[in-house]
Amino acid sequence: MFNFMVILQVVERLSDLLQSVDCIEEASLDGGGTTIKIATKNSGIVRLLICDPQADLTQLLAKVQLLTVTGGRHSKFIVPPAKEKARFTVKDEIQAIIDGISILCFIPKVFYSSAYECGKFMVTLAYPIIICNAGTGVSFILSPEPNKGERIFGTSIGGGTFMGMSRYVKGGSEDFRSIEQLVVNGDASNVDLSVGDIYGGSYEEQGLPADLTASSLGKLTGAAQKQPDILCSVLKMICVNLTQLAFLCANLHKVSTVVFTGGFVSESQTAQNIIGEAMDRLSENRIKSIFSSYGSYVGCIGALHLQE
Repeated sequence: MFNFMVILQVVERLSDLLQSVDCIEEASLDGGGTTIKIATKNSGIVRLLICDPQADLTQLLAKVQLLTVTGGRHSKFIVPPAKEKARFTVKDEIQAIIDGISILCFIPKVFYSSAYECGKFMVTLAYPIIICNAGTGVSFILSPEPNKGERIFGTSIGGGTFMGMSRYVKGGSEDFRSIEQLVVNGDASNVDLSVGDIYGGSYEEQGLPADLTASSLGKLTGAAQKQPDILCSVLKMICVNLTQLAFLCANLHKVSTVVFTGGFVSESQTAQNIIGEAMDRLSENRIKSIFSSYGSYVGCIGALHLQE
């Protein structure tokens, strides 16, 4: 429970965060493989920001009174003088994610299911849950109750894979949002082999519909093919793979709710639509796919001292 009202605000630029206050009561940094997620707290207002790992945080950290860091690369983002001025702690990344989800449960209208045909529907999260935290890499966490849980599985096929393949296909460095715009205009069926391509229709004996992907990038040849189609196929391949692993984890532990967090999923409506449809199909609507408006920030939110 909170001992004060919490208001979450997402800011777009580091300069906005610096100008918002002269002194920061508390801050947390979640150093991921691709980005830094930052949370600051002043009088119950929590401001959230995603920035580049190369960003200069000297001015920000100089304002901080209490600093907590988490994530795999947290040690790279700490300016030494800040350690001397601020009270400095390190929090385990998995526990920060678990606590971040628990904190969000007390804030209205932050969790939703993605009905890929009809839009978003706000939901109240009920435990036990599986958390699929999909950032650069992916962790699957079993959380039987708030603030409790353990990492049970993981995969190296995640957001880092998608961005690496995207840079290779595009022949240069691109940010996630620009790649997302290309994906929206792509059609994976132009490069994927479907069940229908192989069987001439549905494989009725095994209950496989004609439009089900049989082989990702199975139509890819040496001939020139559209980049958006290739990137759309890569995104779909990764998202369906995550969904299959989440489905297996949920079945194994008899859990009916999977919460998908991390920037790879939370910053992409296309990814959420793919995951929602795949989970409904795999589980025959028995397992719910849940997302959060603040899914990219669960680690840095959970690293703050917001709970009694």
